Amino acid sequence: MSTNSVTNQRFPRGIKIHRLSHHLLQKSRTLATVVWIFHISFVETNAHRIWAQQAGGEAIQSKGLVRQSNDRAQQDGVPQPTSVLQLNSSSREDRAEREFKEALTETPKEDKYVRRLTIFYIERNRYEDAIRVIAEHVKLRGVTALGYELEAELLFKQKLYDSALEATLASLKLDDHNARMHQLLGLIHIAKHQDNAAVVELQRAAELDPNQPSTRYFLARVLYTTGNYAVARDQFLACLNIDPTYRKALENLGLCYEALQSYEEATEAYRKAIRLEEEQKGPKHAEPYAFYGAMLARLGESEKAVAVLRRGVEVSEKSFVANYHLGRVLLKLGEIAEAERFLIAAADLDPKFSRTYYLLGNLRQKQNRKDDAARYHAKFQELDQVPENRVFPLTDR
Repeated sequence: MSTNSVTNQRFPRGIKIHRLSHHLLQKSRTLATVVWIFHISFVETNAHRIWAQQAGGEAIQSKGLVRQSNDRAQQDGVPQPTSVLQLNSSSREDRAEREFKEALTETPKEDKYVRRLTIFYIERNRYEDAIRVIAEHVKLRGVTALGYELEAELLFKQKLYDSALEATLASLKLDDHNARMHQLLGLIHIAKHQDNAAVVELQRAAELDPNQPSTRYFLARVLYTTGNYAVARDQFLACLNIDPTYRKALENLGLCYEALQSYEEATEAYRKAIRLEEEQKGPKHAEPYAFYGAMLARLGESEKAVAVLRRGVEVSEKSFVANYHLGRVLLKLGEIAEAERFLIAAADLDPKFSRTYYLLGNLRQKQNRKDDAARYHAKFQELDQVPENRVFPLTDR
C-alpha cells in the first residue's frame, strides 16, 4: 500500500487524519484506503465526521497535464478569469484564488467550482488547501465521483500511481462517462508501462471528449511507443487540428513521419516545431532541434545536423536529448574533445540511460585511455541489464 506523504504533514488545529482499511467500506467500493478527516467543532463537544478521500498524486506530466484544469473548466462552462489564463505574478494568482473561493462560497454544492479551486491548489502543490476543499465537499455531499476524481488528481500529482489508480477506478464506478478520468487512467497505465491498457482508456477518453487535444497527444504518444506509427500520426494530426500551436505534437508528428520514412513531411513538421520554439518568449525546449538534427545525421547531412543540434543545446543547455545527439554526431565525425563535453553532460542529465556510457567508452578508446574505456563499458553493461535503461527518453519536459 502506498504511503501518502500528505498525511504526514502538519495539519491545522482541529484536523486529524486516520486510515481505515477497505473492509470498513461498502463491498462495492474499489478504493483500498480512505482518509477520515475529523473536523472538531470547538463550539459543541461532539466531533463531526467528514468523509474525505485519501490525498496524493503526479503532474505528466507530465508533462502537459497543467492544461487539464483549464480544459475541464471550459467543459463545465466556468468563466475563466484572465488572471488564471496568464498567471505571471503573485497578485494575479491571489486574485484568481479569491475569485474561485468567492464563487464556491456563493454556490458551495456546485461541482465545477469545487473542481476548479481544488485543481488550482493541486497545480501549485498546495495540498493541504486542496484537501480542505475536498473535505468540505464531502461533508456537504457525501462520497461522490467528484471526490474520488479530485483525490486521483492529487495522488497522480505526487506520482503515487497505485493509489491514484484505485481512486480513479472508484470515480469511474460512480460515473463512467468522465473523459478526464479515463484519460488519467490511461496516463497511469503509461506510467506503469501498460501500453495496451493505456490505449484502451485513452481511446475511450477521446470518444467522450473528441476535442480534447491532450488526449489525442497522449494516445498518439503511446501508439508511437508501440510501433503503430501510421495511427499515431493520425492522432497527432487530430491534436494539431484542434490546437495548431500544440508544440509537442508537432515534433512528435515529425518522429512519426520519420519512422514511416516520409522524410519531407518529417522535415516540414520539425521545422514548424522549431519555428514555434523560436517564437516563444519564455524558456524554449530543445526536442525539435534534437530530433531534426538526429534525422539529418542519419540521412548523411552531418554539417546541417551539427548546426541544428548546436542551436538545440544553445536554447536549452540542460536538454539530455540535444546533448546526447550532438555528442554522438560529433564523436562519429571525429570531433573527440567536443563530443566528450556533450556526452558527459548527457550522462549527468540522465545517469541511467545506458547507451551514453557505451559511447563514452568508445570515446575513451579513441583517446587511448583503456582503463577509463573499460569502466564506461562496464557501466553500460550494468545499466543495460534493466530494460527501462535502454529506452531513449524522447522528452526533457
